Amino acid sequence: MNGLTERLRRFIGGLSIGGKLHVITLGTTLLIFVGTLLVYVTKEFEDMAGEERAQLNLIAGMLGRNITAAVAFRDQDGARELLDALAAKSTILRAELDLPDGSRFVRYERKASAGAKANPTLQLISVDLTQNGAPLGRLSLYADTGSLAQRQRELLLYAGGFLVLGIVATLVLGNRLQRIITRPIAALTSAMNAVTQTKNFDLRLTPSTEDEVGQLVRDFNTMLGELAERDAALARHRQDLELQVAERTEALSASNQELRMTVEALEASKNRAEAASRAKSQFLANMSHELRTPMNGVLGMIEILFTTPLSEPQRHYCNAIRHSGESLLGLISNILDLSKIEAGKLELGRELMRLGELVEDVGEIFALSLSQRGIELIVSVDARINRQYYGDPLRLRQILINLMGNAAKFTQAGSVSLRLGRVNGDAGDVQRLRFEVADTGIGEEARSRIFEAFTQADTSTTRQFGGTGLGLTISRDLIRLMGGELEVSSSPGRGSVFSFTITLEAGPLLELEPHERLRDLAVLIADPKPESRAALENTLRSWGIAARVLDPKAAEAETGCDIAILNAAPDGQGAELLEGLRRLEIRQGLVILRQHDDPAPALPVLDAPICILLKPVRRSALYNAVLKLVNGEVPMDLALSQSEAGAEGEDYPQFGAKVLLAEDTALNQEVAVTMLSQLGCTTQVANNGAEALRAMERSAFDLVLMDCQMPIMDGFAATRRLRELAAQEPMPLAGRLPPIIAVTAHAVAGDREACIAAGMDDYLAKPYRLSDMAEVISRWLPVQAAGPEASQAPEAETAPKPTAMTAAQALAYLDEGVLRDYQQVKKAKGAGLLQRMAKLYLNEAPDYLADMRAGLERGDAQAVWVAAHSLKSCSAAVGATALSRLCRDIEDQGRRGSLETLPQSWGKLTRQFDQAYAAVEWLAQHGVNPVEGMAAPRGIN
Repeated sequence: MNGLTERLRRFIGGLSIGGKLHVITLGTTLLIFVGTLLVYVTKEFEDMAGEERAQLNLIAGMLGRNITAAVAFRDQDGARELLDALAAKSTILRAELDLPDGSRFVRYERKASAGAKANPTLQLISVDLTQNGAPLGRLSLYADTGSLAQRQRELLLYAGGFLVLGIVATLVLGNRLQRIITRPIAALTSAMNAVTQTKNFDLRLTPSTEDEVGQLVRDFNTMLGELAERDAALARHRQDLELQVAERTEALSASNQELRMTVEALEASKNRAEAASRAKSQFLANMSHELRTPMNGVLGMIEILFTTPLSEPQRHYCNAIRHSGESLLGLISNILDLSKIEAGKLELGRELMRLGELVEDVGEIFALSLSQRGIELIVSVDARINRQYYGDPLRLRQILINLMGNAAKFTQAGSVSLRLGRVNGDAGDVQRLRFEVADTGIGEEARSRIFEAFTQADTSTTRQFGGTGLGLTISRDLIRLMGGELEVSSSPGRGSVFSFTITLEAGPLLELEPHERLRDLAVLIADPKPESRAALENTLRSWGIAARVLDPKAAEAETGCDIAILNAAPDGQGAELLEGLRRLEIRQGLVILRQHDDPAPALPVLDAPICILLKPVRRSALYNAVLKLVNGEVPMDLALSQSEAGAEGEDYPQFGAKVLLAEDTALNQEVAVTMLSQLGCTTQVANNGAEALRAMERSAFDLVLMDCQMPIMDGFAATRRLRELAAQEPMPLAGRLPPIIAVTAHAVAGDREACIAAGMDDYLAKPYRLSDMAEVISRWLPVQAAGPEASQAPEAETAPKPTAMTAAQALAYLDEGVLRDYQQVKKAKGAGLLQRMAKLYLNEAPDYLADMRAGLERGDAQAVWVAAHSLKSCSAAVGATALSRLCRDIEDQGRRGSLETLPQSWGKLTRQFDQAYAAVEWLAQHGVNPVEGMAAPRGIN
């Protein structure tokens, strides 16, 4: 039904207005005519049927009254005669008279005519016959209703004809009448189409009616008038617009010219910026190489020095140098992350780290410099930190070094503290840790802008506090990356406290189970510093030691202790504590904590040994010292605990290989040759790639260490040329092409891939340790069970200059301790090291002195202090300590930009240099025989 309605709606909707009027008119007419005819025909049908029935009832009633007597007397003939009278009524087909007992009394039936239907439609009329209330029988008449149906059909035929005539009349009349409405609408439509096609808004229509259509025509005329006025206004506006466009076009042309010039300028700026960016990247790579190359020498020599017998202070100093060098190396690597920092894409690393050791390492870096300035350094690690943690140790170390450097820079007296603690109640797999650096420096007034980049406390050219002003800013940003916030509290003249709290994922537990022999130990702490005293007490109690603090006022009541720990303050503090210790019974030993270079306090002879530890004291060092005293492993005549490493050093694999070293820096040649000799290798040195090619053509090698950046021919070009030569037939090389190990100080992303692409087999980044070199070589060469003794490559003979110094004068001028350290290197693996260092000094020291002279003549303070720094370092390395100290003073003057007093002291400097040069010249020629030229080793007390 809904579908039919929808189709009808769509059909009517598609018709024109005339069609819609036709449909409406015809539909209305049909509805009225059909309804009227239906009512009329139905009424006529009912009237005809009622009339027919009334006639039959009348006939039946009259016949019943007349035939009652015949029935009563059982007169069949009379009754039949009365029934035969029904023949006058043609519609009655038969009549039947039945008695009360159901028997048929008389029956009448009309004879069938020729046109009679075979099965006519019958209508029954029955009349009961009675006499005096008694039933006589039933009279039944059967009439044919066919004539009634014929009359009805005729009536319907007349009604249908009338309906058709009405429809035709409606169509004709409606067609004429609807034109009154559709004609003006059609005219309006035609006019609208004409206006649409011709855009002639002057066209007008004459209204033919006063109805809505006429109003529509008038509105249409009005609209055309308004459109015509609009067109005229648009034409006028177009003319004005063309003038404006012409003016604007001229102005735009000028603007375009200016824009083109601007674009060209921007393009030029962009090209310059891109060139600057490329130059910056290249500069960073080159600076990385230039900085890593000397760092390789520094860390390499420290690595070699660790293989020699060292005293505890010496090993302590070497550790501090190594940690400082590694931190500097990390900062150099940070330079390569500059683009990531600028783009905000710096990502933190994630590796296991021992936070306690990391904090102690940072403390060691600053220990010596603070000690020389008389500043107390206190390093405190919460004993509850008994796990490793996942994080970025390099960035965390960088933050702590920045904060400690800032505190050390602004502190002139007092103390600097570095603390690591765990937030109370915070345990489990994720822990909150608090780092704190406190000082007694200048305080808030000079630090109001400390978090602004490139800002110092003093901005004058002769400022007291140096630095770039970036340390705290970078630290704050790194701490934010770790999810913390750098906070500072400060009081003018009383110092500042920098602190931050970060959340780290806890890793495996540390093996910190204390030795059972320490659990019931009685340890007495004699320390005038409340903060360091609390740190010691906290550490000892975490090991199960019953530690107590010595009260000098109650020293008489003390009954003694197993071990005493004395913090020897250099400023004279703690004199009462020292007196108290002298009166006590110390049963197993005394541990003295002192600053670098401070003498041990004078104590009477004890019946127990003494261990001296340098501050800041590592927890592991204190633990080992206490355990050694308890176990009786410290001799009575030993005043300083020795290193755990023996004089023989660590055993490294021996390869017994012949190695070609292509390296252009003399110091790095020395480091590599010495390390290779420690690995049982014979080394030949080439100063550049071209020399390496010639060496390969003359001799066969088992391995090549190829520096990437060298003059004349770099490592990449040399390697490619070697690969080309190895592919020729016959091969011009003296032997097969050995593995080529790239040695580079660039260490930037993609550098390893570049080395491999150039034909190198492996990669060793500077600075490297002896273990790193051993690991790389072991991937390419077999390890020998007992390699041959290493020997150095033949060096060019240099004729020694005549010397005016005797052996005694030379040895008297040079530092005996430095010479002895060199002589204690294993003979098979370090022979000739001192003489080679002396020859390097003779080659390089005059250049440094010349640079200082040139800088002084130009008034270039920076050139003076750079050259003085270099001469100071190399002089100290060969034992010319007097000249080194004088260069240190000149370096300090150059750093401050103050060269006024340098000309007056230049004569003293040159005299010291001449003496040092003569002593080192004798040393390079003769070496040192520990039996002839040196006294027996001095004890350390």
